Amino acid sequence: MPGRVATIEYDPNRSARIALIHYLDGEKRYILQPVGLKVGATVTSGPEADILVGNALPLKNIPSARRFMPSSCGRARDAQMARSAGTQAQLVAKEANMPC
Repeated sequence: MPGRVATIEYDPNRSARIALIHYLDGEKRYILQPVGLKVGATVTSGPEADILVGNALPLKNIPSARRFMPSSCGRARDAQMARSAGTQAQLVAKEANMPC
């Protein structure tokens, strides 16, 4: 489901800004603001998402040598890689039978 960035806000409990996303179905959610994400930008998630700032997609769909923001290896796990605000990781290689 695509969403539009409505506002970028300060959160006193974080060291990063947060972006309020308004989704087409009326739902509203916050995400950590990646560098370069601006008000009015469209974000999507899922395996078909383009590789753009703010989009979320599985690690297996990210090309090698790309940098990515906080990530997890499954729904039951919170972000376990590159956890700190403003942190990025770089996908160096892919191996067979990875859970992500």
